[in-house]
Order: sequence, then structure tokens, then C-alpha cells
Amino acid sequence: MRNLRLELKLLADVGLLGLPNAGKSTLIRSVSAARPKVADYPFTTLHPNLGVVRVGQLQSFVIADIPVLSKARPRAQGLALNFCAI
Repeated sequence: MRNLRLELKLLADVGLLGLPNAGKSTLIRSVSAARPKVADYPFTTLHPNLGVVRVGQLQSFVIADIPVLSKARPRAQGLALNFCAI
């Protein structure tokens, strides 16, 4: 049996995870002032993109586009499993 110690790091109130080219960065661009890179090829997001979504005058929350974790993604690109600190 192997013991693992995991640490949770809070980046945002909402995190978007999904397949490549699913529109995660486009959604953040639509609902916040953030301008993450959007392109027509997989694995465009190389680091978490954060956007602040305003709800009324006094309320807001942070939304994050998390880079995809996939065996198909080349290790040289993005954060891959290093993002999860495994």
C-alpha cells in the first residue's frame, strides 16, 4: 500500500476542465475581461487562465481555464502532470 500526500491549492472559485478545443478559453473571454489565447488547434492553453466574472455591482467570482491533462499532450508543452504536483 502506498501513501500519497496531496495539497489543494485554490486558484479560483470555478474551474473549467474539458477536452481540447471544447471552448473553455472562449467561455472565459465571453464572461470576463480576461483575454486567454484562443486558436484552432489542441493544447493552446499552456498555463491556467483566470478571469473575474462580475455579478452585479458588488459581487464577483474567479473562473479558471485549467490546462488539459492528457497522455496525448506532449510533455514539452504546458504544465501536464506537473500542474497537479504529482
